[in-house]
Amino acid sequence: MRARANDLRGIVNGIDSVDYNPDTDKNIVVRYNYDNVLEKKIHNKRAIQAELGLAQDDNRFMIGIVSRLTDQKGFDLIAYMMERMCEQGIQFVVLGTGEQKYEDMFRWLKTGLAGLTAEECDLLENYVLKWDIHGQTWLRDEDWTENPDGYGAPWNDRRQAVLTQGNQLRRRVREP
Repeated sequence: MRARANDLRGIVNGIDSVDYNPDTDKNIVVRYNYDNVLEKKIHNKRAIQAELGLAQDDNRFMIGIVSRLTDQKGFDLIAYMMERMCEQGIQFVVLGTGEQKYEDMFRWLKTGLAGLTAEECDLLENYVLKWDIHGQTWLRDEDWTENPDGYGAPWNDRRQAVLTQGNQLRRRVREP
């Protein structure tokens, strides 16, 4: 590999300890180092919780993930343990795309954490299932427009109200 080093391109695995050094990083709320990590790092966690609309709780475990959402990256293991982690109140901060099943898993998790009632979750779920909505379609800024009762159902005020409510709920879920 050394002989062909000039031919190789790509991203080196690991962390850039110059740009992402918490002692000098200008992009975090409070800088910290080895000597003061225990008292200072918590301020950054609180800032992330506030920015994302998560419950601010110093005792709640938070998992941050920046990754492709694939089996290869271990998301099959996360999916296997997801219910138990949720029961423990673990917060997830996820940035990534990948396999549909994992995007849908985290989207489902967010729906549950957006403060929706069971009835509101059912309304969204029924619409998503009826119109086979997944992936980026869920995240689009445009409102959904299809009849909530499917093709052939006559359009009326009740169906328009259900569609309006569904779009309002979707905006709540999409927001941080």
